[in-house]
Amino acid sequence: MQYGKTYKNDEELAELLISRGLVATKQQLLDLFKAVGYYRFSGYLVPFKLPDSDNYAPETSFERVWEIYTFDRKLRLMAMDALARIEVAVRTLIAKYHAEACPSDPFCYTAASSLPGLSAKRHADLLVSIKRSIKNARTDADIAHLQKVYGITEYPPVWCMLEHVPFGVVTLYYEGLEPLIKQKVANTFFIQPNAFLGVLMTFKNARNICAHHSRFWNRHILSRIARTLGVRPELQPLIECLSMQNSCNYTTIFSVLSLCAYCIGYVRPQSKWAKRCKALLETADSFILQGMGVPENWAKLQLWR
Repeated sequence: MQYGKTYKNDEELAELLISRGLVATKQQLLDLFKAVGYYRFSGYLVPFKLPDSDNYAPETSFERVWEIYTFDRKLRLMAMDALARIEVAVRTLIAKYHAEACPSDPFCYTAASSLPGLSAKRHADLLVSIKRSIKNARTDADIAHLQKVYGITEYPPVWCMLEHVPFGVVTLYYEGLEPLIKQKVANTFFIQPNAFLGVLMTFKNARNICAHHSRFWNRHILSRIARTLGVRPELQPLIECLSMQNSCNYTTIFSVLSLCAYCIGYVRPQSKWAKRCKALLETADSFILQGMGVPENWAKLQLWR
């Protein structure tokens, strides 16, 4: 199919939304487009579209859509707070246990044998990604020090390297680790090693959405969490939340938040993140909560009590 749409200016786009049934003034939309843009804002209008139509349901108002947009911004910041803490902890755990397994070789990851879970090609791709990341970080104090004092220009010690690569590379690195090292990392959260890889991929995808300031509240994260995370009793509050998800084909935002609440409990037990997240969810109405995949009795679930 040939793409036949052409550029429309802000005034034309404002008139288009109003013609489709959005209750708004032209000036409201023009002011909004300066800061947010039509394309980003229109994504929040999709749930209000009539079936098989570009028109919006009656009484779809600018104020209502902006309320959801504002909630979504707060939710993204809330999720990013947890995801950042969990990511730092995972980087630390992987570096610690892999370095302990190779105490005399802090550059062990450069050998394919140290990451047996990766094929030769995937290991080579990993090294390319690491080399690129270190090159981009060459002006950072620690990398500059390693280059100046030790002449290390491509592959620094594992504990330094894991601080500078993207989280997608960290996830790939975990996948390649020996089973015993994977188990030590995953045991921090009482999750089975193979299932923890799915958790990391879910965190990676959610993090990327938040980092790019994209619509978050009603997204379906395409990475899937294993139905069997483990048998330890500590997992039951999390499993109870995840079992509320109807689909096996994606991960809901409620499941992501539940994973965050659970993992934060082991990364930073004194954190009040789960309480703050619960307080934010309690400000949302049923329409927003349903879009997030939040079950009706969510506040009574053990993880969120």
